[in-house]
Amino acid sequence: MQTNNAHEYTDEQLQSAIDAAFPAGALADCGVGLDNFPNQSCWEDEAPNRLAIARAFLAALPKPADVSAEPEQAKPASDGPPWIPHDGGPCPLKDEEVEEFEVLWSDGRTSRLNRPSTWPWNHRGGCSDIMAYRVLRWKPGHGPQAASKADEPATFETHGKVWTRHTPGDPCPCDPEAIVEALLACEAQSGKYTAESGLAETWRWDCKTGEYSIIGWRYADEPAQAGANQTQPVQPWTPRPGDVVRLKSGGPEMTVSRVNEENEVVCEWFSGYLAHVWDFSVACLTPAKEGQP
Repeated sequence: MQTNNAHEYTDEQLQSAIDAAFPAGALADCGVGLDNFPNQSCWEDEAPNRLAIARAFLAALPKPADVSAEPEQAKPASDGPPWIPHDGGPCPLKDEEVEEFEVLWSDGRTSRLNRPSTWPWNHRGGCSDIMAYRVLRWKPGHGPQAASKADEPATFETHGKVWTRHTPGDPCPCDPEAIVEALLACEAQSGKYTAESGLAETWRWDCKTGEYSIIGWRYADEPAQAGANQTQPVQPWTPRPGDVVRLKSGGPEMTVSRVNEENEVVCEWFSGYLAHVWDFSVACLTPAKEGQP
């Protein structure tokens, strides 16, 4: 058995194809002229040489592609989260958990998408089958990072007190009207704690980074850690008539004249020669001088 080196056809295969395509008398019926063939010869007269002629034509053609081979998939970019292969099953992601994700299509393209449930995850054999995916952004409270935070204990101890852990930037974790103490990042790092308390709604819970971000909190009336080395328990500060105070947000020094029936602090101060009197909530004030009870 002889094979054609150009296209791997056997002589038997070529001869069978020639006989099927050109039965006796078929060429004359088609009106094919002599100019179509080498050496001005007649195809009908070249019956013994048809195989050689056909092989010569095939040798001049480029070798056809191997259609049986699997098409090579384009390799997705390796930067970012790792790719997860997808086998054509149901949607593996949840809309309420994923903010943005990326897919690798079967033709090698990649796309950044959202709302996973709206895309066709089942394979149909076309160029738009999802072959792999990866999550680029998780919604708050979801993803591997959220899972690692869930493993952290809910409370921790520092400054002789037990604190409830708080992720900077998260919303206020308790009743906004509750009196709480907040532990700032700068206080945890320096070891100095001011022990200030106030209404929960007055603290900057939304501060995500920096030294003033809140990393822990506790109710102001909670007892200190049992056995802690403290000279005396820290009590919530209560202004008294005669105390010099100022607003937590800044401003002039003011003198407390009295505390009214609504537990509001009446303060007096001067601006130039003009006297001012105003009522303030205790949560808005702080002692203006160190060592003041």
